[in-house]
Amino acid sequence: MPVTLTPAVEKESRPTLEVHELIKIKIPEQEKEARVAIVAKLVDNLDCVLVQRYIGHVVVVYKKRIKTKNPYLSLMENSNDYSTSGARDFNTN
Repeated sequence: MPVTLTPAVEKESRPTLEVHELIKIKIPEQEKEARVAIVAKLVDNLDCVLVQRYIGHVVVVYKKRIKTKNPYLSLMENSNDYSTSGARDFNTN
């Protein structure tokens, strides 16, 4: 039974590409023609570039980040008080 590109893979790949720009995706399909079709559909749907093909059924894709800042870092920049954000008091006195 041929493996197809699932909506879950596409859904998880989009935000990951936005944050990391370069990701690896494993394509478990054994038939070369099917892998080529899956990767072509993936690259087309995600609007990314195929960087490297099939090293152990893994492809590497790249998409330039639209936002200039990492969303995780921008949360810290918006905080005015860094001293108590998530800090725990480990004082055992």
